[in-house]
Amino acid sequence: MGKKWLKQQLLAVVDIGGNSISLEVRKAKSPYKKDKKLSNKIREFCGLAQGIGKDGLIEDSAQDSALETLAAIKAEIQRLKAEGYNIHTRVIGTAPFRDAKNGQAFAQRIKNEIGFEVETISGEQEAELAGLGVLAHFPTLSGIVIDTGGGSTEFALLENGEITHVFSLPLGMRRIASSNDPEGFIRDQLAKLPIEFHNNTPIILTGGINRALAKAYAHAHDFKIHKYDRKGKPYEIEQADYNSFIHQIQIDPDLQEEFKVKSQRRGQIETATLLIDALQDVVGAENVILTKANMRDGVRAQMRAALEQQKVTVSQNQKPESFEFSFA
Repeated sequence: MGKKWLKQQLLAVVDIGGNSISLEVRKAKSPYKKDKKLSNKIREFCGLAQGIGKDGLIEDSAQDSALETLAAIKAEIQRLKAEGYNIHTRVIGTAPFRDAKNGQAFAQRIKNEIGFEVETISGEQEAELAGLGVLAHFPTLSGIVIDTGGGSTEFALLENGEITHVFSLPLGMRRIASSNDPEGFIRDQLAKLPIEFHNNTPIILTGGINRALAKAYAHAHDFKIHKYDRKGKPYEIEQADYNSFIHQIQIDPDLQEEFKVKSQRRGQIETATLLIDALQDVVGAENVILTKANMRDGVRAQMRAALEQQKVTVSQNQKPESFEFSFA
């Protein structure tokens, strides 16, 4: 498998989460770097977690909105194929597919109407992918990756570049916000976090709302997070300083506007602040690492490894669109 062949390979990750549905496409030769020549991202806030009713079913309106976004994603993938690229695609389904009574029926509907085979991953698998995504940028890092989505929060303990423990809790933004007692709900859930995560190492905040807050912090302090990611040098600050910032931005809409927090994320800041405060008390971390790394980076790390190890047979007449993966 030569370098010339590798240049024509694209890695497409479709992430169907509780808050949003997104497509990210990267070249296999540089899977963590945006390429201006490609359509790098499609993202729509479809709110599947919010669309799960009291009966435990994803409502039809939420499904229809998701399918509309997925149809646009499929069209974009087909456009790139028409330009001559070999596109390897994985479609990842997270908390909504795990939690909803009709989650697998919805996955089947996606297959029937769009043609995507949804991989419904467990919370522990999602935590592993979040950890792999961080290690793709920082191969020897130690800390606790905390990946917060709409329906769940995943935890991956990193020790000198190894993922040693993973855990998942139903602590997504929408789930917390819908609770009658958000602080009590967070407290009760975090009480289930295994003792291995109570180790006072830095916390590494990932997931949509955490990236939005990190981006706001970077904007306020005039630096670019992705530059630290590319250098493999994590941007680390004191937890107290970061908490002070997010409390300040939480109560000031003008700051949210100034620091370019997207409107869809502004309503989640209060909930995220409650969670981050509680995490500090439980985990005992003194420092926070800000990064743009995400679970999709972990998926691409697996896909790139599969290409490099020739786990997929590729010829001029065979252009695979999906991979088979197993988790330990």
